[in-house]
Amino acid sequence: SRPEVQAARTYGEGAATRASSTTGIETTYAAAPVRNSVVSIVRVALPLTVVDERVREIQRLALAGLAAALVIAAALAWAISGLLSGRLRRIADTASRYARGDFSRPTFEYGRDEIGTVARVLDTSVRELGKRLEEMTIERAKLSGILTGMFEGVLLVDADRRLVLTNDAARRMLHLPDDAVGRTYKDVMVDPDVMSMLSTALAGQAPPPREVRLEHSPNGAFIANVVRMDQAPSGGAVLVLHDITELRKLDRIRRDFVANVSHELRTPLTVLSGFLETIRELDLDPQRTRDYYTLMAEQSRRMQSIVDDLLTLSDRKSTRLNSSHGYISYAVFCLKK
Repeated sequence: SRPEVQAARTYGEGAATRASSTTGIETTYAAAPVRNSVVSIVRVALPLTVVDERVREIQRLALAGLAAALVIAAALAWAISGLLSGRLRRIADTASRYARGDFSRPTFEYGRDEIGTVARVLDTSVRELGKRLEEMTIERAKLSGILTGMFEGVLLVDADRRLVLTNDAARRMLHLPDDAVGRTYKDVMVDPDVMSMLSTALAGQAPPPREVRLEHSPNGAFIANVVRMDQAPSGGAVLVLHDITELRKLDRIRRDFVANVSHELRTPLTVLSGFLETIRELDLDPQRTRDYYTLMAEQSRRMQSIVDDLLTLSDRKSTRLNSSHGYISYAVFCLKK
């Protein structure tokens, strides 16, 4: 009547767990039929106390093994972390040295594992960037020296209309504030002609060079030239201002000087020409002719004085003026004789 026996008769095997009616101990039963024998069913019983004892023994062994594994793992992790932390510390020290601008090659090897491979790649990249940064610093210093020494005003604007670079001449001509770099040119300029040329260039057109008027230099003369930087990735434009105020003054002085010299030379030449026409056309008495010759000689000396003054100012010989004056002096001398 046991459940495991009934299950063995029905299904070929059976099992059940219950308290033994004999011992009162929790027991596991298993039953199976026997063929070709006088025995019909075989049943075995195993008290669970034995199973529990074996399970507890296995648990003790597992805990002991786990504890030993944890100790060994902690020791290995400490040793490996010490090695890794030392390598990472050296890599960090090298990175800090690179950040300070010292790009000399490190004296230790990075290793052949994954960390070493990553460190070598990063080291190569940083050293290449450092080399390019050094070259850019040198080029920037050269550019700064060139811009500082230029008399022309140079101003660089990016595609967002912000000032990227200015030199002292541009800040002086346009009266820019000290914090102009980084701000839009409309915020720091008050010169409509210059702003109009910059806007035209940034819009994609090419404004021709022309003379502009600056608000802070109303008596000055300036020529502005704006070039669009199509080759730059971010675009932008470059403004170059030429101060031609002194050239205009010198040109005005030159014109006045030429006009004055022409006037001073025209007077004696007119007198000489008039006297020569009079002597040629009229039959004058000898005394009047000598008086004319005397006046012509005075005008010739006056021309000689003007020519000498011109040669002194120019500090060089003027063959054409010398020759003309020589011909006139020689003609007057011959007429007097």
